[in-house]
Amino acid sequence: MRSRKSIILVGIVCLTICSLALAGSNLDPNLYPNLNGDEIINFTDFALMANNWLLTDDGLAGDFDDSNLVDYNDLSSIANYWLEGPPPLTVFEKFKAALAAGDVNKALTFISEAPRDKYNHIFQIIEPNLLAYVAGMGDLIFDSEQDGEVKYEMRNQVGSATYLFPVIFIKDEDGSWKIYNF
Repeated sequence: MRSRKSIILVGIVCLTICSLALAGSNLDPNLYPNLNGDEIINFTDFALMANNWLLTDDGLAGDFDDSNLVDYNDLSSIANYWLEGPPPLTVFEKFKAALAAGDVNKALTFISEAPRDKYNHIFQIIEPNLLAYVAGMGDLIFDSEQDGEVKYEMRNQVGSATYLFPVIFIKDEDGSWKIYNF
């Protein structure tokens, strides 16, 4: 029975991935169905989800939509992010952590290649104040996604005034999200 269930799941994954590739889908960049913590969605995550296929309970591994059921909606989440690295919000948090630690070289690895030199120059100038710079970075609010580009607005509150600054992410040549502009 277990092998029949596995064959059915593999078929469902193939159909889901193919249908998403043909139809195109808008990804929710706030949802990232990584179950094993390695920051890439692959068969390990799929296997962890498959162990709970069609089970109902609270907090099941693989129940990405919190419906208390591991089903086709959750499979769709895995298919949307198949073989991708961390989503933009995770990339931005790692970028901020590197800057806060004073590690400019590591922070630059989260920036797309084209603007990297520009940001390296800026970070060298403000290096003594990097921690204050990071502390001034506000929350990211999802704005839009199109053509492999995701746009957020970074909210910065100064007194009673709220300022929004665009933060744009693009995928690099290996499909990983990188900061293009902020």
